[in-house]
This record gives sequence, C-alpha cells and structure tokens, in this order.
Amino acid sequence: MTDHEKPRNAASEALITLRKAMGKTQQTFAVEVLKTAIGTVARYETSDPPQGEVLLRLRDIAHEHGFHEIGSNFELLYREEIQNRLPYQLVISDATQTREARGHLSIPLYGEHEISGAHSLLLILAQLNWPDPKIKQNAVAAISSLRDAARKHLDPATRKIQDSYVSRLSVPQPQPSAKKTKRSK
Repeated sequence: MTDHEKPRNAASEALITLRKAMGKTQQTFAVEVLKTAIGTVARYETSDPPQGEVLLRLRDIAHEHGFHEIGSNFELLYREEIQNRLPYQLVISDATQTREARGHLSIPLYGEHEISGAHSLLLILAQLNWPDPKIKQNAVAAISSLRDAARKHLDPATRKIQDSYVSRLSVPQPQPSAKKTKRSK
C-alpha cells in the first residue's frame, strides 16, 4: 500500500484472504464461487466491502473449503456490524399480574476493562436471585451505588428517562439495618 492509499476495510481484507487461499482470481471467484459479476467482487475488495448476509455467505464458503479461521473472521465481522448498528439495546417488558418485569440488554464491549466490568456486573445481577436475603441486599446496594455514580455524569434529560425506567421497574432499595442502641440514663 502506498502513502496515498487508504487502508482496506477488514471485510475486504478477509475476502481477499479467502479468495487467495482458494487460489482464485477476482473473475473466477466472482463467477464460480459467488455466482456474481466480477465488478461486484472488485468493489467488495476496494470501495464497497461486503456486508450483512454476504458476510454470512462468505463464512459458509470459507467453512465449506476448510478455511475455518477465515470463516470465523466473517462471522465476527457480521456480529460486529450488527452490534455497531445499535450502540446498545435495552428491551424492557413491563410486569403483568402473572409475570414479573423482564429486560434484555445487548451492548458491545471493547477492551479488557469493559469486558471485566461487564463480568463483574453480571456476577452482581446473578446475586439478585440468591435465596440468602443478605446476599440479595448487598447486590441491590452495589447496583444502587453504581447507579448513583453513573447519574453524576448524566445530563438532566437522560436522568429523567432513566428515572422513569427505574420507577416503572420498582427496583427494591436496600433497607438500613435496624441497630438497637442503648439509651444512657
């Protein structure tokens, strides 16, 4: 690559790697493998990288020809594409008379710190279902502390939205422990 060329997209690089591993030219890969025009493959490799279902098709082709690592790369690229479309997604189903509220969260994580933090949060969330009330109370307190810390950095509009979700879910708050004190006479 020369100084004036921009770097290729990862999907373009993966396609070139697969094509070369199969010993195909752009033309033979386009016609024999993808059953498409040579211009399509040329664009995939340069200006318009493969996306969506094409990545899954390339994954399958790679696996069929025994290039499992390349196929896994296409799978990863597809998943990253989907995740990048939605920076995060939180779906909440309200409680009904027969079912408690439910939520599903999907968020991309980048780097060891984010992955480690998410793992720690999952451990805390799992403790909300423990039968021991002290463990449950500690988990609720930990979540409340995290929420309070995060709220310090939210703009007022975001804080209002967050408050509406929290009030809808009625997350139990930790109760102060009742300590008996002796009165002095």
